[in-house]
Amino acid sequence: MKLISVISFLVLNLFSKDIVSTAIVDSADVFPAKVFSFGVFSSHSSFPNYFDNQGNKTTLGSLFTDDYTFNDILDEEPADRRAITQGALGAYGIEDFSESAGFHKGTINIKTKVDTFMLAFGLTKKLSLFAILPRVKINVDFKNNFTKSKKLNELLSTLSEDGNYSKISEIEEKLSNPVLYKLKEYGYNPNYIKKKEDWGDLRLFSRYNFLKNNFFSSTLGLTLALPTAKTDQLNDFLKLYIGDGQWDVGLQSLNEFKISNNFSYLAGLEYTNQISQEQEIRVPINSKSPLSSDIDNKTKQDFGNIYKITNQMSYKFNKLWSSSLGHIFQYKNHDTYQGNKYTAKRYKYLEQDTLQRSHSGYIALTANTIDLFLKKKFIIPIQASLSYSNIFAGKNIARSEEVQFSLTGFYK
Repeated sequence: MKLISVISFLVLNLFSKDIVSTAIVDSADVFPAKVFSFGVFSSHSSFPNYFDNQGNKTTLGSLFTDDYTFNDILDEEPADRRAITQGALGAYGIEDFSESAGFHKGTINIKTKVDTFMLAFGLTKKLSLFAILPRVKINVDFKNNFTKSKKLNELLSTLSEDGNYSKISEIEEKLSNPVLYKLKEYGYNPNYIKKKEDWGDLRLFSRYNFLKNNFFSSTLGLTLALPTAKTDQLNDFLKLYIGDGQWDVGLQSLNEFKISNNFSYLAGLEYTNQISQEQEIRVPINSKSPLSSDIDNKTKQDFGNIYKITNQMSYKFNKLWSSSLGHIFQYKNHDTYQGNKYTAKRYKYLEQDTLQRSHSGYIALTANTIDLFLKKKFIIPIQASLSYSNIFAGKNIARSEEVQFSLTGFYK
């Protein structure tokens, strides 16, 4: 069913450990030696659209529409009963099973709030160490309804005249909420999580500034993401991935060019290797529906590696205020799954539409009081930034809008 496939796409691609705030103004600088930094980045995001496998933007509301045919009713029947049901429907005048049985429409609204806490320390004048931990809140509102076609109403009316109330009840149960019916059959928890709040994965990283002069600064970074967050339960229907139970290792290069006293340009490159793991996973029966009662508790899961390119222009109005305008391109290879319990083809179904790419733009306004603090013109050394980012193009990824406020303090 189209509806179930859509839901699977959304829950697998909207949320991951990388929900950690994205619109952070970056720099090739490191902290001075023996200086501590404490920061919080608070972001609010919404997901009004998504980009499909062809890169076309589609509203979430338009995804949750599906013309449900009498063939779909037959597909929901167990194999040993399908021929009987087909014959029974034929006896009641249903000869063309591609005819509409009704129209299904669902709506979904997803919003997130992420508070990311940071602790950093300048170990030397060239090397800084960081730790960040996100607190994630997710709110989901999912509704669906089914409108019967004229042909289905005629069928139900005829069944009622014949006193076949059990068949009426069975058909209406399947069609009024086809997702719920399938979830119960396969042993899922049909009550999706409407609200979720938890700690995300802890990230540790370092930055080493190996070259700096009046015109150019270059920094290398190493990142380690620990699977500290709770992963979702196998039977959860609408999975909200705050943590995916997987280790990540990343490399980063930040190169900043000082064009003038006011203008600077930053070019960033980043590679993240998502280390494979063994996971308990439901293996789809076919390519159309991800829902399945078949479980392989030794599935080898390997999320695709991620590549990120950042281009950022910054303008400094004065020693207090500056602004930034940036573009981020991200590309993730497709995920891979392997197992021995079922045929290899069935594991390949899990890999469908997992290759991702995205283009996002952001704009930010930043206030930095460090220079004023050193001149004893401001009481504390802080940096505050307000930014807006928007994923405006992509493939197999949600189109999100994010507003973020960050506040960082320094102490020596």
